[in-house]
Amino acid sequence: MITEKAEMPPETLSDLLPEIDKLKGDKLRTFAEEAFGIHAEESVSDVKLRKQLREIAASQRENADKANLEAAEELAAVEPDDNPPVRGKFRNLLDPGVDVEFSYDCGKGIDFSRNYHLYDGQETTIPYKVMLHLQSLKIPDDKYDLDPATGHMTLIKKGFRDRFAFEPFFTAEQIVALSAEKKGKVE
Repeated sequence: MITEKAEMPPETLSDLLPEIDKLKGDKLRTFAEEAFGIHAEESVSDVKLRKQLREIAASQRENADKANLEAAEELAAVEPDDNPPVRGKFRNLLDPGVDVEFSYDCGKGIDFSRNYHLYDGQETTIPYKVMLHLQSLKIPDDKYDLDPATGHMTLIKKGFRDRFAFEPFFTAEQIVALSAEKKGKVE
């Protein structure tokens, strides 16, 4: 029998799924208990416990996707012309495989701050402005070079690289609308 405690820890199970395959027996049970409050009796096989942990991870992803969609739809209702919901695939380029949770406020004096939980590789729906925000986040892409004469390291600024990627799946209507909007701003 597997029992779950009501409260979940701040980390998500999907962050730790790679570790699950490496653990066996008592180590797996201890991990499930300590990390997620899931108690599994010794009669429960490792395979069944891993399956249960994966189901919980899938449920976490599904719940996050639903919450992201609800927030996108709410914001679209507040700013219908400015902030349509956009479906796409999120990628964490800085830390691949790690999910990201953040709060975003749309600004413009509108009291509308929502939390978003995005899993690396997940297809989800977020507001257009949140997508633009994610795509604008950069990190320095610096390199150190050894000066052979002095033995000192010199910092060479190469520029910046993207921290996250959100690859939108635009519908034909969205592409036409964005194209028309871009033409209107150019003229």
